[in-house]
Amino acid sequence: MVNLTRLKPVNRHLLILPHTKKNETQSGVVLPEDYQPERDEFVEATVIDVAEDCGKQFSSLRYGTIDLEKKIIVQRSMILEVKISERTHYLILENYVLGIVRRINED
Repeated sequence: MVNLTRLKPVNRHLLILPHTKKNETQSGVVLPEDYQPERDEFVEATVIDVAEDCGKQFSSLRYGTIDLEKKIIVQRSMILEVKISERTHYLILENYVLGIVRRINED
């Protein structure tokens, strides 16, 4: 049976997909999963869903259709990783969103 459930964010959280790099060196050698190279403090993420009680600045992320409209910058250490039924979900509290990626002519 296929598990078609999805986590719905609540309490001012955003469900996101962080943009992370693979654990692979330039030579193509795959590193162990527990290897922690020096990482950037901030990461770009795509918004999947937004809790209903989030601020109005996030409403366009809830209904946006273009991926560019749904990208945010967050502090990597504030991302919550929640594993449910062999599936991993990533959440961030709206207070930890540092910015929304926009085109130059957008507000």
